[in-house]
Amino acid sequence: MIYVTNNQALAKYFQISGLPAIFDPQLTYEYTPAEAGDNSGQLYVTAAGDELPAYFLFGTETDPPFNSQQSFLANWWFTGDAGKVKQSTSFPVISFGTATVTLYTSKTSPLGDLVGGNTDSNFSILSVRGVYPAATMTVTISRAGGG
Repeated sequence: MIYVTNNQALAKYFQISGLPAIFDPQLTYEYTPAEAGDNSGQLYVTAAGDELPAYFLFGTETDPPFNSQQSFLANWWFTGDAGKVKQSTSFPVISFGTATVTLYTSKTSPLGDLVGGNTDSNFSILSVRGVYPAATMTVTISRAGGG
């Protein structure tokens, strides 16, 4: 499980709940639009932590097609010694373009083990950048032993 945030309170809350969240105050997410008239831009994301070697994403993302908004629910689960944590984020309206983005990491890191090397560029069916006005995150915790 790799969960990185630049929100210290959220990281501490998750850690207390048993989820091994990583606080990265230098977490960077940048989208730089191309020239006017071009519907694409460059995406750059970098993250690291005390127990997590640095990784970054870089590549081209296109703007979402006109009138392509949809509702979207993203659920993430983690089960550990303390119990189960569910993070649910509801996007009433979100749009996605296409992605040509590559992940770069150390091949010996947990993320490198997961992708089987230093890079992974299989984001062609999943945009890394959603465009949305607002979202709501809800976190529920089921403690081990029912308490």
